[in-house]
Amino acid sequence: MDTATLCGARHGNDFKFLPPDVRLTAIDISPKMIERAGQKAAAYAGRIDLAVKDVCELDYPIQRSIRSSRSYVLLGPSACNRLA
Repeated sequence: MDTATLCGARHGNDFKFLPPDVRLTAIDISPKMIERAGQKAAAYAGRIDLAVKDVCELDYPIQRSIRSSRSYVLLGPSACNRLA
């Protein structure tokens, strides 16, 4: 199964655009945003793990545990602003 990390989850409005067959982790630096994203995560067809994390402190490169799977990092607008 492919995995994806959504950096800058904010309110979770982007969850509906993501395929349900991806193991998704959504992060945001704000605990309040993760709380709000939880409401949208409940309506998502797949599984989303939510976490309060700073995109600037993530370990790179993302390690793959299974050879046949792919890992993606998706940067939301708030994460792009932090990295700029």
